[in-house]
Amino acid sequence: MAKGEPLYKATTFGYTPLAILVVGFFMWVGKLFSISTLISAKIVGIILYGLICTQLFRLVSVVYIKMYTVFLACIFFLGLGYLPMLSGVNAEPKLWVLLFTILGIRAVIKFDWFFTGLYFSLSAMCWHASVISLFPCLILIPWKDSRFIKSSLNFTAGILIGILPVIIYLFVTQSWGDFWIQAVLRKLVVEGESVGESPLIWFYRGLYPFFIPEIIHFVVAFVGFVIICIVWFTGNITLKKYFRDECTLKFLIGFTIVWGAFNCLEFQTPVDLFPLLPVLMIFCAYLVQFLNRRKKTILVLIPILLYNFYDAIVYDIPYKINDQIRLAKNLKENYGKAFVVGFEEIFTVLEEPMPTRFMRYSSYEDHLIYREPGGCDAISRKLKTEKFQVIIEMDWEKRERSKYSQSLIEQMQSLLNQNDLKRKRSGCAGQLIETLTSQNPSGNFTMIIQSIPMGKFFYTKEYYSIYAIE
Repeated sequence: MAKGEPLYKATTFGYTPLAILVVGFFMWVGKLFSISTLISAKIVGIILYGLICTQLFRLVSVVYIKMYTVFLACIFFLGLGYLPMLSGVNAEPKLWVLLFTILGIRAVIKFDWFFTGLYFSLSAMCWHASVISLFPCLILIPWKDSRFIKSSLNFTAGILIGILPVIIYLFVTQSWGDFWIQAVLRKLVVEGESVGESPLIWFYRGLYPFFIPEIIHFVVAFVGFVIICIVWFTGNITLKKYFRDECTLKFLIGFTIVWGAFNCLEFQTPVDLFPLLPVLMIFCAYLVQFLNRRKKTILVLIPILLYNFYDAIVYDIPYKINDQIRLAKNLKENYGKAFVVGFEEIFTVLEEPMPTRFMRYSSYEDHLIYREPGGCDAISRKLKTEKFQVIIEMDWEKRERSKYSQSLIEQMQSLLNQNDLKRKRSGCAGQLIETLTSQNPSGNFTMIIQSIPMGKFFYTKEYYSIYAIE
């Protein structure tokens, strides 16, 4: 993207493109100042996290009456350690979804229908599933009011302006066909098979399953949500002590139900939960305030602070970015021009273009590869023509976890009644290794991936095999 290549022709990407286009632009700007694309992405991600935190505070400030409850919601949000970690790695597209969702919810509460449509459509342009955020808005549109036509027009105008940049980009780059195949059809084919298989897996796993306390966030939020619903439906007036108006509460409940239903049907990865985070933190704060009606503020606040910020004390990552850079350079010096499967980050670290747009070799990409003219044979010919010297592949069968990580995984699988499904070798990757190499590795290396940033107890050791191309 930073090199000016059309997104859906340069790589495989299963989402709408707005977030990647913005990050690609900042990468291009960074190159003008001799900043690597890797560092540029990290800078954008860190700034993005700062904006998210700032806007969450502004959102909660218009939801709650008492500032103490506002601070509680912010503390719970800051306690989600996965968010700053992800922001520091790169500007993950769904971080942009989170930002625009926060802005959209605040616009709804302020009855600013133009910006409601704009922010939620921008969110959908970063992740198409986020379009469902628009539906709860219909709860608050003044259907029986003289303002209905004006509000509806403003809402529609905001939506249209939000999608306009992506429409222009797809037309200019002539990427409509690639976008439709990658972000719509193939996602439906590959991910549609698992729809509704495990309705509550998202609730059990939380935002990041290896951060055990983050699961508690979801439990606390769920209890808070249930209490709010009971109090509201029974007509109890005590909610007026906390929330500024009933319309806000009505929207938050509707928004939670819609996104909860979506994750019950189509939960794929923890980042799918991002749009829910703002309202969940609001419910967390409500539960604490509800249980703390006797005003023992300090006694309650201290354990909440410790619970949310324990990771800031024990945070430790043994395998850092400088180690990755050193490893990538050593591999290039010792083995020459490499084609990689399961380790595409090497091209980012070395600031080199990917040899093909297919680098992850998941089942999703296998579908795309064999649809291309020439299929996997075309990739094989490219490796020969451009004189690649080795194929580096992650060995999925040899993956090892520390005893603490393994124990944690087994407990979660037992809870969810699931088996440890190991990923199999991609069909195309297997074909390349079988046809271009002797199938006997000429070298190997390992990489330690930290599971929980807590000392060196939780980690996964990944094994990589190096095959010489004959």
